[in-house]
Amino acid sequence: MEQVRADKLKMGLSRIKRGIQNSSITRVWNLRKADVIKAIKRLNYKYDQPKNELRTDSMIRKPRRIKL
Repeated sequence: MEQVRADKLKMGLSRIKRGIQNSSITRVWNLRKADVIKAIKRLNYKYDQPKNELRTDSMIRKPRRIKL
């Protein structure tokens, strides 16, 4: 996930944020890349490199796949 550009990760995190009702994530575009990666991992998303997407197995109502 560290090889992906920061703006792509921020775009993915903002899509995740829209799907979550009570989000604890604030101002995605002001976060540093390390903080974006921490937030994505905290939400149990994993980076799928061959498909270039974020995926989760969580049962919470949030997007399961985010295409970067």
